[in-house]
Formats: sequence, structure tokens, C-alpha cells
Amino acid sequence: MASSLSNRHGPDMDMPMRIIIALSIIGGGILVGVPILIMYSRRRRADKLRRRGIKSYNRSPRPATTQTGQ
Repeated sequence: MASSLSNRHGPDMDMPMRIIIALSIIGGGILVGVPILIMYSRRRRADKLRRRGIKSYNRSPRPATTQTGQ
């Protein structure tokens, strides 16, 4: 009975290997998820500004232009 319990997850699957696999899966999810969340939040912010009447959403501030000749 003891041999069947220890052999349930495979003979080479010890605890440190499980931790490494679990952390790599979590890290991969974070590497994929963070850029997607950043893109989604920027798009949502641009959409909110458009709804308030701002036509374009520039991520970098541009210097103010002055109107002369009027």
C-alpha cells in the first residue's frame, strides 16, 4: 500500500520539483497577465477621456502652443 501511494505522482516528482513547476506556471501567468492589464487600463482610460469630450489621448505631454497673430 505504501508503494502505491508514493508512486501516485510518478517516481521522479519530488517536492522541490513540484515547487519549481508551480512557481514557473505562476511566473508565466504574471508575465502574460501584467502587459495585458496595462494595455486594458490604458485603453479604458482613453475611452473615459473620449466620453468626456477629449478627442485624442496622448500618452506623452506635448508642449503648449501659443496662438499668435490674432
